[in-house]
Amino acid sequence: METLPTMFNITEEQALALGVIGTLAVALIVLISLVTKDNSPAKQRAQRLAIATRSAATLLIGTAVGLIYVFIDTHLASFLVFPFLAIAGYLHLVGTAMLYRFYSTRITSVEKSGDRNLVRDLIHAFIKDAEIPGNDKITIKLVKGPERIDAETREHQAAFRDKLKALPHFQETFEEDLINLITGDRVFWSEYAGEPCLAIQVSDCFYSSTGMGC
Repeated sequence: METLPTMFNITEEQALALGVIGTLAVALIVLISLVTKDNSPAKQRAQRLAIATRSAATLLIGTAVGLIYVFIDTHLASFLVFPFLAIAGYLHLVGTAMLYRFYSTRITSVEKSGDRNLVRDLIHAFIKDAEIPGNDKITIKLVKGPERIDAETREHQAAFRDKLKALPHFQETFEEDLINLITGDRVFWSEYAGEPCLAIQVSDCFYSSTGMGC
């Protein structure tokens, strides 16, 4: 296996592999941009981070299998090929949606803070009880609704939430919020006039309306 007559001490196979990886990385970046270009900025960031994380995890696992094949044991690497494909398939089918919900929730909290330093605030958001700068700038605009919420309206809200929960593109969080996996919108219980009220938080703004029973 001869090395290339250049300043880089790499073989032709290694050079070819680097070229392929570089091309695939550029193609992936372009593909992510095309897939998410029509979404709102918050949804774009959440989707791109989800796809990038999934791709990085898949690449990392594939690289590990390749290194095992080259430096450790070809039989072990061959044994790991199918598990690797299964994990990659799981990341593609399920992992992207989970990562999207993960990033969407945190990006939404950052957006509400009014601070656009996404990387710094995501780090803060990942730390439990971390304070996100700019919370004093949050402005929530409520659409005028009835003076109070009666029992019938609360029952209607609960029934409406149950219908949303039954839809395949809605996922319930540990806080019992409902996340729309397609749009990133969040449906949750709030309070209006001292009574429980169903509200919705969309990707770029927050509102509470009579259309949701408030």
